Amino acid sequence: MPDTPRVNNNQYGWGSLETEVAGQRLFGYTEISFKDTRNRSYTYGQNRSQKPRGRTSGKYDPGQVTLTGYASSISAFLKALANLSGTSSFGNAPFEIIINAVEDGEETPMTVLIEDCRVTSVGESWSEGEDALMQDLEIQPMCIRRNGLVLFDDRDF
Repeated sequence: MPDTPRVNNNQYGWGSLETEVAGQRLFGYTEISFKDTRNRSYTYGQNRSQKPRGRTSGKYDPGQVTLTGYASSISAFLKALANLSGTSSFGNAPFEIIINAVEDGEETPMTVLIEDCRVTSVGESWSEGEDALMQDLEIQPMCIRRNGLVLFDDRDF
Protein backbone atom coordinates (compact mmCIF):
# COMPACT_ATOMS: atom_id res chain seq x y z
CA MET A 1 0.00 0.00 0.00
CA PRO A 2 2.00 2.93 -1.27
CA ASP A 3 2.02 6.20 0.55
CA THR A 4 3.93 9.31 -0.45
CA PRO A 5 6.71 10.53 1.83
CA ARG A 6 5.83 14.04 2.95
CA VAL A 7 8.28 16.68 4.00
CA ASN A 8 7.19 20.29 4.44
CA ASN A 9 4.09 20.13 2.27
CA ASN A 10 0.42 20.78 2.96
CA GLN A 11 -1.82 18.03 4.28
CA TYR A 12 -5.58 17.98 3.78
CA GLY A 13 -7.34 20.29 6.21
CA TRP A 14 -10.68 22.05 6.65
CA GLY A 15 -9.62 24.72 4.15
CA SER A 16 -8.93 22.02 1.53
CA LEU A 17 -12.61 21.03 1.35
CA GLU A 18 -15.12 22.09 -1.26
CA THR A 19 -18.59 20.77 -0.54
CA GLU A 20 -21.56 20.64 -2.86
CA VAL A 21 -24.98 19.72 -1.53
CA ALA A 22 -27.94 19.28 -3.87
CA GLY A 23 -25.87 20.80 -6.66
CA GLN A 24 -25.03 23.99 -4.74
CA ARG A 25 -21.72 24.92 -3.10
CA LEU A 26 -22.18 25.01 0.68
CA PHE A 27 -20.07 27.49 2.64
CA GLY A 28 -21.90 28.04 5.93
CA TYR A 29 -21.30 24.74 7.65
CA THR A 30 -18.75 23.98 10.33
CA GLU A 31 -18.81 20.20 10.63
CA ILE A 32 -19.84 17.11 8.73
CA SER A 33 -19.54 13.59 10.06
CA PHE A 34 -20.42 10.24 8.56
CA LYS A 35 -19.58 6.58 9.05
CA ASP A 36 -20.68 3.54 7.10
CA THR A 37 -20.28 -0.02 8.33
CA ARG A 38 -20.40 -3.55 7.01
CA ASN A 39 -21.69 -5.78 9.79
CA ARG A 40 -20.44 -9.36 9.52
CA SER A 41 -21.33 -12.34 11.68
CA TYR A 42 -19.07 -15.20 12.57
CA THR A 43 -20.13 -18.74 11.71
CA TYR A 44 -19.29 -21.58 14.09
CA GLY A 45 -19.29 -25.33 14.02
CA GLN A 46 -18.35 -28.05 16.44
CA ASN A 47 -14.62 -28.09 17.03
CA ARG A 48 -12.30 -28.18 20.04
CA SER A 49 -10.99 -24.64 19.66
CA GLN A 50 -14.48 -23.22 19.12
CA LYS A 51 -12.94 -20.55 16.94
CA PRO A 52 -15.04 -19.26 14.05
CA ARG A 53 -15.15 -21.33 10.87
CA GLY A 54 -15.82 -18.26 8.79
CA ARG A 55 -17.94 -15.17 8.54
CA THR A 56 -20.88 -13.94 6.50
CA SER A 57 -20.40 -11.49 3.65
CA GLY A 58 -22.12 -8.89 5.79
CA LYS A 59 -24.85 -6.32 5.63
CA TYR A 60 -24.03 -2.75 4.60
CA ASP A 61 -25.27 0.13 6.74
CA PRO A 62 -24.63 3.61 5.29
CA GLY A 63 -25.25 5.17 8.71
CA GLN A 64 -26.29 8.76 9.32
CA VAL A 65 -24.63 11.94 8.13
CA THR A 66 -24.61 14.85 10.55
CA LEU A 67 -24.17 18.32 9.10
CA THR A 68 -23.74 21.29 11.45
CA GLY A 69 -23.91 24.85 10.20
CA TYR A 70 -25.00 28.39 10.78
CA ALA A 71 -28.76 28.70 11.10
CA SER A 72 -28.99 31.10 8.14
CA SER A 73 -27.13 28.70 5.83
CA ILE A 74 -29.07 25.64 6.98
CA SER A 75 -32.39 27.49 6.58
CA ALA A 76 -31.47 28.50 3.02
CA PHE A 77 -30.49 24.90 2.25
CA LEU A 78 -33.79 23.54 3.62
CA LYS A 79 -35.73 26.08 1.57
CA ALA A 80 -33.86 24.97 -1.57
CA LEU A 81 -34.73 21.33 -0.79
CA ALA A 82 -38.40 22.20 -0.36
CA ASN A 83 -38.31 23.95 -3.74
CA LEU A 84 -36.76 20.82 -5.27
CA SER A 85 -39.59 18.69 -3.87
CA GLY A 86 -42.24 21.08 -5.22
CA THR A 87 -43.86 21.20 -1.78
CA SER A 88 -43.17 22.81 1.56
CA SER A 89 -41.45 19.60 2.72
CA PHE A 90 -37.66 19.59 2.71
CA GLY A 91 -37.75 15.93 3.81
CA ASN A 92 -39.02 14.66 0.44
CA ALA A 93 -36.23 15.89 -1.83
CA PRO A 94 -33.41 13.51 -2.77
CA PHE A 95 -29.93 15.00 -3.02
CA GLU A 96 -26.24 14.13 -3.10
CA ILE A 97 -23.35 15.45 -1.08
CA ILE A 98 -20.00 15.76 -2.85
CA ILE A 99 -16.92 16.59 -0.80
CA ASN A 100 -13.66 17.28 -2.63
CA ALA A 101 -10.36 17.82 -0.86
CA VAL A 102 -7.66 19.42 -2.99
CA GLU A 103 -4.30 20.56 -1.71
CA ASP A 104 -1.01 21.53 -3.33
CA GLY A 105 1.50 18.76 -2.79
CA GLU A 106 -1.12 16.01 -2.56
CA GLU A 107 -0.95 13.79 -5.63
CA THR A 108 -4.54 12.54 -5.56
CA PRO A 109 -7.57 14.67 -4.75
CA MET A 110 -9.87 13.08 -2.20
CA THR A 111 -13.53 12.80 -3.23
CA VAL A 112 -16.40 11.54 -1.10
CA LEU A 113 -19.78 11.03 -2.76
CA ILE A 114 -22.72 10.53 -0.39
CA GLU A 115 -25.59 9.30 -2.53
CA ASP A 116 -29.40 9.42 -2.46
CA CYS A 117 -29.76 11.48 0.72
CA ARG A 118 -32.85 12.62 2.63
CA VAL A 119 -33.03 14.93 5.64
CA THR A 120 -34.44 13.01 8.62
CA SER A 121 -33.93 15.40 11.53
CA VAL A 122 -33.24 19.06 12.27
CA GLY A 123 -31.94 20.07 15.68
CA GLU A 124 -30.82 23.21 17.37
CA SER A 125 -29.72 24.30 20.80
CA TRP A 126 -29.59 28.06 21.12
CA SER A 127 -28.33 29.89 24.16
CA GLU A 128 -27.41 33.38 25.26
CA GLY A 129 -23.93 34.44 24.27
CA GLU A 130 -21.75 35.79 21.51
CA ASP A 131 -21.91 32.71 19.28
CA ALA A 132 -23.94 32.56 16.07
CA LEU A 133 -27.02 30.35 16.01
CA MET A 134 -26.28 26.84 14.73
CA GLN A 135 -28.41 23.96 13.48
CA ASP A 136 -27.73 20.25 13.06
CA LEU A 137 -29.13 18.18 10.22
CA GLU A 138 -29.32 14.42 10.32
CA ILE A 139 -29.26 13.00 6.82
CA GLN A 140 -29.95 9.43 5.75
CA PRO A 141 -27.84 8.34 2.76
CA MET A 142 -28.06 5.14 0.75
CA CYS A 143 -24.36 4.81 -0.11
CA ILE A 144 -20.98 6.42 0.58
CA ARG A 145 -18.20 6.29 -2.02
CA ARG A 146 -14.65 7.33 -1.21
CA ASN A 147 -12.63 8.01 -4.37
CA GLY A 148 -15.01 5.64 -6.18
CA LEU A 149 -14.47 2.85 -3.63
CA VAL A 150 -17.22 1.31 -1.49
CA LEU A 151 -17.30 -0.77 1.70
CA PHE A 152 -20.01 -3.16 0.49
CA ASP A 153 -19.62 -5.99 -2.02
CA ASP A 154 -20.65 -4.29 -5.26
CA ARG A 155 -20.29 -7.22 -7.69
CA ASP A 156 -24.07 -7.41 -8.26
CA PHE A 157 -24.76 -3.71 -7.76
